[in-house]
Amino acid sequence: MANEITLYQCERELAAALDAALDRETGEIVSSEELDNAVGQFKNKGQHVAAYILNLKAQQDMIVAHEKAIAARKKAVGAKIDRLHEYMAFNMANAGIAAIHANDGTFSAMLYPARDEAVEIAEGSPVDDRFARIIPEKKEWDKTALKKAIKAGEPVPSCVTLVKRDRLVIA
Repeated sequence: MANEITLYQCERELAAALDAALDRETGEIVSSEELDNAVGQFKNKGQHVAAYILNLKAQQDMIVAHEKAIAARKKAVGAKIDRLHEYMAFNMANAGIAAIHANDGTFSAMLYPARDEAVEIAEGSPVDDRFARIIPEKKEWDKTALKKAIKAGEPVPSCVTLVKRDRLVIA
């Protein structure tokens, strides 16, 4: 579109038309046809730019809404994966089955009993300063330090236990 003019160009033309339409001595508008055309062209181009901005804003709003919907779906799918993972690990452990392989060899599910360790702390237990990490405005348990102390045979508060968890790997 070779004849398309930008809003910036319209503004320049409007300024030139205004300058040409003014009487230098009196400050009155002498010629208004060219000025009227320049104002009309500027307003028309301004409408197009404003409409384009509104369209982009609507597109942005749709993208934000879609992102929220995708994030909610991702969270739901993740929770479902976690529940099914726990379900399968629990039932494999109860059945005494450590491995399940696909007939075509494309995947397997392996249960590794008591392979993973995690420190659990009774809810509401006050934080022992020996095993605390300071986060600005917050003091919380340092599970890495607790695990290291337990492994080294050092005494830890009675509310702390080291538990072994099964690991199910599906690959």
